Amino acid sequence: MEKVIAQKLKSLRFVYMALIIGVISFILFAVIINYFNGSFLVPDQIMYNTFLIVSNVFFVVGLLVAVYITRKKLSVITTDDLESKLDQYREAILARGAILEGTTFLFVACYLMMGFHIFLIETIIGILALAFFFPTNRRIAEELKIDVRQLT
Repeated sequence: MEKVIAQKLKSLRFVYMALIIGVISFILFAVIINYFNGSFLVPDQIMYNTFLIVSNVFFVVGLLVAVYITRKKLSVITTDDLESKLDQYREAILARGAILEGTTFLFVACYLMMGFHIFLIETIIGILALAFFFPTNRRIAEELKIDVRQLT
């Protein structure tokens, strides 16, 4: 039983880390492309302002939606079986991570299109948001309202 729980936690962390590594890989790829070829578009001030506002609105709304969906999915977990709790938890957490990853990818796309470094800074903020929600034992215990010792 403990071995199964440890394996579920390991796979959850592995998949969540893959979300973070995907964003980091994409931003490194974007920086290299931008360094050698420049941005894809020749932006003007209106385009810059539009993309800056839209991308930030998407991120904030995405963050709020991700937190709301996660809380909603976690509130319906009623089982006492830790294995099924972890399965339902994985679904909620990966949904939150995917939403945050998608909004962070928008920052990377904006950087690729226009080459403004503010989008790199916003990408780093998105990566930090993903890292903040990383499923540590303490976070899992808090969100599932269980004792952290059950996870070790």
